[in-house]
Amino acid sequence: MFKYLGRLLSWKSKGGCDLLCCICLVSALASTLFTNDITCIVLTEFVLNLARLHKLPAKPFLPALASNSNIGSSVTPIGNP
Repeated sequence: MFKYLGRLLSWKSKGGCDLLCCICLVSALASTLFTNDITCIVLTEFVLNLARLHKLPAKPFLPALASNSNIGSSVTPIGNP
């Protein structure tokens, strides 16, 4: 699943900014279905691999993953911000 999602995000993104926005969207949507802790743990390796694939630094992507995971989980009634 992560290979397919990675290919889809890589295909749609036209640079680092687009990839960052896609990661923000994916992490927010994933945390509405799962807890934000699980979302961050599972998607961290995915984000690191995507950044490595595009030869981009991983530092901007990891805080975006964490913050949007919190935003996405706070939308649900049982969220854990």
